[in-house]
Amino acid sequence: EGNGVLHVQVALIRNDVAIEVPYMPPVPKPRLQIWVLAAERLKAVNLFWGKSDPYVICQLSDSKKFQTQAIHSELNPRWEFGPQELVLESELNLQFEVRDKDLVGSSRLGMALLTRDQ
Repeated sequence: EGNGVLHVQVALIRNDVAIEVPYMPPVPKPRLQIWVLAAERLKAVNLFWGKSDPYVICQLSDSKKFQTQAIHSELNPRWEFGPQELVLESELNLQFEVRDKDLVGSSRLGMALLTRDQ
């Protein structure tokens, strides 16, 4: 995972005889390249101007996620964001959540989920 290299040797002992265990390199984990391109016809949730300030949070887990920049006063945003890379391990879903950025906090506009099987 980018933290250096560790070299070890392991021997299995049976009947007081060491049997060398051959090295097996780890199976590489699948990596996902993700682009967040655009959205259309989003809901207007800002009270005064009839628009939204949308951004997208993409996540595999709490520790594996990223988000786009908010695009202000837009219902048809084009982010053209990416690629971002996430390493797939035991996670079952890739979640995309579109949110409206507010001065304090945000509100959900919608969500899409891709399962591992899709």
